[in-house]
Amino acid sequence: MKQKLIVEGHNDILVISHLLLAKRLRISGYEDKVRYEKELVSIGNGKQGALKDLKLALKTGELDRIGLIVDADSETENPVLDTWRSVSHILRQNGYQNIPTEPNPLGTIVQQEGKPQVGVWIMPNNVQAGYLEHFFEQLIDANDPYLLEATQITGGFIAQERNRFQPVHLQKAKIRTWLAWQNDPESPMGLALRDYPTLGYMSLEVPLLIAFLDWLKQTFETKEV
Repeated sequence: MKQKLIVEGHNDILVISHLLLAKRLRISGYEDKVRYEKELVSIGNGKQGALKDLKLALKTGELDRIGLIVDADSETENPVLDTWRSVSHILRQNGYQNIPTEPNPLGTIVQQEGKPQVGVWIMPNNVQAGYLEHFFEQLIDANDPYLLEATQITGGFIAQERNRFQPVHLQKAKIRTWLAWQNDPESPMGLALRDYPTLGYMSLEVPLLIAFLDWLKQTFETKEV
């Protein structure tokens, strides 16, 4: 079975890869690191690039299953629905008919006879505007004092107009501030998912993550190891 996982950036795939490792879950046929990186994963370097990769994947005629993970980060009135419309348009252009008018909050699976199954997850939760760092925050205890402090400080910089980062990147600034205060200040989000749950800084049992992993298992052929 030939499968393809399409994401926007390197951080996305690092987080997903470490989630799979932490949960002892593998995408069947791509257990080898080289095959995983060279054949399964496609990094679009942004939303438009990921959507372009989806178009190419659908046109190959060689794939059985495709998973697309993109952000709802556009500065429009309804970023989630606008992102879904962009995806839906591509699917219709490629002959898919049974497409829901809005994404499933638990992740969407689109099937059409004779065509690859396509799973779509719109970060962070298929409902709210945001991106990977919003998803990541849901794995941190809401009462974590470091998270509360990072929220106050980064938000305070914007309120005082002292921020050097763009306001749209507030969430990125907050999560990276939180990461910088942990036992390994250089740890990126992906590696944090490997180490921090065992230290009690994060949880891999939150409803959002359970839903995301269930979507992954429906989108791809997977196995537990």
